[in-house]
Amino acid sequence: MTALALALLALLAVATIVIVVPLVALAKATSAEHRLRALEQRVAALAAGSSQAAPPGPAPETGGVRLESPPPVVIQAPPPEQPRVAGTPAAGTHEQGPSLEERIGGRWLLYAGVVAIFLAAAFFVKYAFENAWVTPTLRVVIGTLAGLTLAAAGRHFARRGYALYGQMLAGAGSAILYLSIYAALNVYALIGPLAAFASMLGVTTLTAWLATTQSALGLAIMAVLGGYATPFLVSTGRDAQLFLFTYVALLVAATMFLARRQQWPVLNVASFLLTGATVAAWAARFYTPGKWLTTELFITLYCAMFVYVLARTLRGPALTARVAALVLATGPVIYHAASLVILNPRPLATLVYLLLFSGLGIVAAHRWQAVAVRAAVWLAVAAPFLSWVVQHRGAQWLLPGLAALFGLYGLHLSATFRDLADRYGRLRPLEVGLLHVNGAWACIALLTLLAPHAAAWQGRAALLLALAHAVMASAVWKRITEGALHFLALAFALLAVAVAVEFEGAWLIAAWAAEGFALAWIGLAVGRTWLRVAGAAAFAGALAQLFGLVSQPAPVHYVLVANPRAGLMVFLVILLYGAAWLHRRHAASLEAGGRHEVAALVSAANLLTWLLITVEVNRAFGIRAWEASVDRGFGAMTDTDLARQTTLSIAWSAFALALIVAGFVRRYAPLRYIGIAIFGYTVAKVAVVDLARLERIYRILSVFALGVLLLVASYLYQRFAGLVDPPRASGKEHP
Repeated sequence: MTALALALLALLAVATIVIVVPLVALAKATSAEHRLRALEQRVAALAAGSSQAAPPGPAPETGGVRLESPPPVVIQAPPPEQPRVAGTPAAGTHEQGPSLEERIGGRWLLYAGVVAIFLAAAFFVKYAFENAWVTPTLRVVIGTLAGLTLAAAGRHFARRGYALYGQMLAGAGSAILYLSIYAALNVYALIGPLAAFASMLGVTTLTAWLATTQSALGLAIMAVLGGYATPFLVSTGRDAQLFLFTYVALLVAATMFLARRQQWPVLNVASFLLTGATVAAWAARFYTPGKWLTTELFITLYCAMFVYVLARTLRGPALTARVAALVLATGPVIYHAASLVILNPRPLATLVYLLLFSGLGIVAAHRWQAVAVRAAVWLAVAAPFLSWVVQHRGAQWLLPGLAALFGLYGLHLSATFRDLADRYGRLRPLEVGLLHVNGAWACIALLTLLAPHAAAWQGRAALLLALAHAVMASAVWKRITEGALHFLALAFALLAVAVAVEFEGAWLIAAWAAEGFALAWIGLAVGRTWLRVAGAAAFAGALAQLFGLVSQPAPVHYVLVANPRAGLMVFLVILLYGAAWLHRRHAASLEAGGRHEVAALVSAANLLTWLLITVEVNRAFGIRAWEASVDRGFGAMTDTDLARQTTLSIAWSAFALALIVAGFVRRYAPLRYIGIAIFGYTVAKVAVVDLARLERIYRILSVFALGVLLLVASYLYQRFAGLVDPPRASGKEHP
């Protein structure tokens, strides 16, 4: 034991003489050099001031009066300068830096010597451990003393101006302290888990204090890493969720305080990532469904803390703050996904969570004036709720599902009304989109909820929603006109859904066409181009369904013109003409006065009328041909088809002539252009089909009627030649 003590004393003496003494001497010499250079600069300044002062001469005399000589100039010595870093020239001087030889001999050799001595000491300690010269207790004591010594030396050198050198020493000391405590617990079993945890917590506190006093971000990050690693380093393999999660919450709070005090947003990012890793590591090993409530409460606490940090970080103008905010913004997303997974086996808890998440998200969006946040909250809730509805189709979940549905819809509806009030009825595009998709989502969720239990009420429920939005539109019409128009458009859309649920075919197409017309009308009224585009898309969808409907065979009991399909086509033609009138009425707010839009709508209306004439003629003669074939065979069907072709040619020609006449009367060229195009198509049909296939009498009737109508059209062009191309500036050309 005496030999061991002597060996330890010798080791400490060698370390002190070889490492500490040279470092202290270096610090003292550097300080003396600083003071000597400052003194030299002051002397040089005094000498320069004295040489520039003019010597006093005899006083000149003027008129027998001797003038007093001016008082001597007093040269103020410059204030002493702050110590500078060794090896750099003083301010205002042109002192040459140290030569290469001086750098090699004075610095590099010193660094190499220090590293060599450290390695020698490390090898000696390792050799002593291997030969059992030092007991486990003494090993831990030596490690602890070495760590504390390095931490103290690091602080000392940092205060002397060697910031980086001091921080490296302090960081090494902290690492040695952590390892010493870990060895005392897990390698040598000298202390228990509680003592090890308290000791590591003390090391973390010490490292954080050193980071604060030295303004060292690296030490602060090391303290955070050590703090989060402590529970894993002292773990006994048993679950201690309450203790662990409480400790992590306190660690997050301490990190927030340190980051805010030192303006280190990166520190919060490290805390955020390590918190997620800690929770994930615990969950992978210890989580069970019975711990859902405690887990959910703690991760909610963590999310709230980091959202607070995010709100403060967003105010920072620095690039690091923006990058930190970008990372922290993923926190609510991760929290939401984890909460849905945790609460998925508990339907009622899931509904409560969705309501709370929506409410808090809407409040945060209003506080930050960020409509994008509210849109993200809506997206985060809408899909999970629909998934919940699909998963829980039992009768016992109908009432809870309805209550949650109207709660979620009402929260976002109240946010919409607040937006309308805050901006005097003028909504931003994203707010308008939220208004519409929220109502459409509510209708879809409601119909899905009712499908397994009350399918007969689906159409009525959609109708009730449509009426509710119509009531809201009327309630705010005088104060918030634009908002009222949006509610009215949504009411039309929900009415279309109700019609689609209760009816088929023509009714559904009519509903979607009416929705498209309403959207276009509102878009014109409020100056929203995207609403007009949405209306055009809805109307185009209705036309696509119409083409599928008219291609189906006609029923046996078919009445010409007075049938649902013909009535639907007439209704669509009226809507197209109404849309053209609306565009002409709002011509001042459209490009080129809306001439192109009006021409397109008028053309579509007349082409649809042409299709109506064709469909009705074909179906009327088709039914007659089928009836005749039943009575007299296929020969009668052929005769009926010949009559159909002749009737089509005459009807098309008559319609083309009517368009030309209307174009002259209304002084509107597009109508005349459409009439000429239909005339051309009719001429081609007569030349290709009628002359080749029709019998003599039908051929004569078809060609004669076409010729007469063409002559009338030509006469009209000769008669009203001055109205063919009226000047557009007159403003008299209109549909």
